[in-house]
Amino acid sequence: MRLKVVEISRYTEEFRAEWDNLVEVSINGTFLHQRDFLEYHGERFGDYSLLALAAGKLVAVLPAETENGKVSSHRGLSYGGWVFGLGIDSETVRAVVLEGFNFLKEGGFESLYIRSIPAFYFTEHFSAVQAIYRQFGIKTASKTFQTIVPPFTWKDKGRRWGLHKAQRSGMQVSNDARYLEDFWDKVLCPNLWMRHQAKPVHSVAEMQTLMVRFPNEIKLYTAVLEGEVLAGVLVFCTKRGIHAQYIANGPKGRQLRALDLLMHHLMFGAYADMPFLSLGISNEPSTGEINRGLYAWKQSLGAIDFEEWDYEFRLQETPIKARFT
Repeated sequence: MRLKVVEISRYTEEFRAEWDNLVEVSINGTFLHQRDFLEYHGERFGDYSLLALAAGKLVAVLPAETENGKVSSHRGLSYGGWVFGLGIDSETVRAVVLEGFNFLKEGGFESLYIRSIPAFYFTEHFSAVQAIYRQFGIKTASKTFQTIVPPFTWKDKGRRWGLHKAQRSGMQVSNDARYLEDFWDKVLCPNLWMRHQAKPVHSVAEMQTLMVRFPNEIKLYTAVLEGEVLAGVLVFCTKRGIHAQYIANGPKGRQLRALDLLMHHLMFGAYADMPFLSLGISNEPSTGEINRGLYAWKQSLGAIDFEEWDYEFRLQETPIKARFT
């Protein structure tokens, strides 16, 4: 089969609008791949994003950065890899990925590291993309996403009991961003440190910046009692579903079952019509091992597993061009 001619080049600012337009209508991208989200990182990462054009038309983009002769599908993102435009066919998908390898190889880079976009964000061609990654890549890490898909239901009696306890306490669910600092400083940071000896990936200042840039995509939901934030869930909203980026409960929130109230509000109220609610992974940041308590809690909400892999492509060791021309 003769592959379509695809040209790869580095991203330049003149393509900013085209980049964002493609991501907006892509088959697997989210607002995390928009330039405003990528660039909030500032100079922390050396941008090496790529463009793929076929017949002069932008058909795919790769949010990426480079360090020490290696390229990564942007370590500032939870997931990445090539983002493909609407209407792309499987032949062009294959050509984009292969020519991307060749472009980086000819540029002298040692390797490309990709954090795969989970299957539930794809509308098509997921199998085609994964087949190429598996053929040429080395699996480096396995991550299991716990995701809830409709019909949403709570079979766990403990969750229902907790919801009733929270409701009787008089606490309310708020969608007011003014509670962000209280949630961050008094609930999220202490909780992460106590349970995982970890800090949030984002600072509160970074999250404030992102919420201003993406007011419709990033939402904070908190459980509040007499002006005190007891628990919170920070939600990333995409066209295909929602992702709980941060979930945290304070001591009083655990006592009064504040998270049961919040999760019920998200699943059966605010986002009841969404195709899925991703609860992220349950791996410990330091070891990569599954946190069994966290995993069990997500299962009690009805979550099921989606396994994804990270891949490393050793560009100088693989005769990619010779195998596909």
